[in-house]
Amino acid sequence: MTNVEIVLGLRVDDGAGRHLLSELQRYTTSITSFSLRMDRSPSRRRLTPSALLPVLQGLESVRRATIPLHESPGEHLQALGAAPHLEELDLLLLESPTGDGSFAQSTLFEGSEAEIAEGTALDSLSPALQIEGLPVTPSPPDSQGPSDIIVDPYPSLHTLGVMGYLTDIVYIVRDTTQHLRQLHLTVPSIRNEHEMTRAMRRIAVLCPHLTFIDIQIGSADHPEWVDLVPLNQRPLEIHAHHPIFEPHILVWRRQQDGDMERGYLLQ
Repeated sequence: MTNVEIVLGLRVDDGAGRHLLSELQRYTTSITSFSLRMDRSPSRRRLTPSALLPVLQGLESVRRATIPLHESPGEHLQALGAAPHLEELDLLLLESPTGDGSFAQSTLFEGSEAEIAEGTALDSLSPALQIEGLPVTPSPPDSQGPSDIIVDPYPSLHTLGVMGYLTDIVYIVRDTTQHLRQLHLTVPSIRNEHEMTRAMRRIAVLCPHLTFIDIQIGSADHPEWVDLVPLNQRPLEIHAHHPIFEPHILVWRRQQDGDMERGYLLQ
């Protein structure tokens, strides 16, 4: 057995999920593709995630993995980071362990890396799709806190997909980006005027080898908060999905000479 895909629906209780994962442990060393999806049922908050950890720790040959994260995310990320063959990872951030919408709000933006210069938000898209620049008032200072980055994680990971809020996504990206080339983000909404600017600036610093980023934003609220300018690496191709762009995808391409091409693709 090399490919495993598990979907735990509403009718599957936590005991059954735990038993299934426990039985799976005997096959972990041969699994190359592993996927677990499950709903947010409160009865599954503790037992199933705890049973998932031994499975992740045994995935020595896995190349592709899809898992939910909502309890003990640090332990699960460390277990995946130790898998030497892991190349593609999709993470579904069901909820924050603290219950406040952020995995580690006190440690999201720590570090001494030089910040990317401030830029305005998307401008001059078209007469029909105009997004104003962000206010010129300075952003609040970034939070500081102790680092919990693990040593030499994810030696082969080149593609990362994350579904969740931007502040939580930055926490995940921070620990997985040594060799990252592609980043696929699905964001329900942008929750304040500084959230996306900060997150994109941090991702630009953390991902020096990134060549492609795909960002899907679900909510049409506050399009003026959409800010891709901090992703000013070269060359870098950016695809932005937002209700205001539909039925198109906004595409930015940074060229070797520093010029930027901007256009639209039909979805």
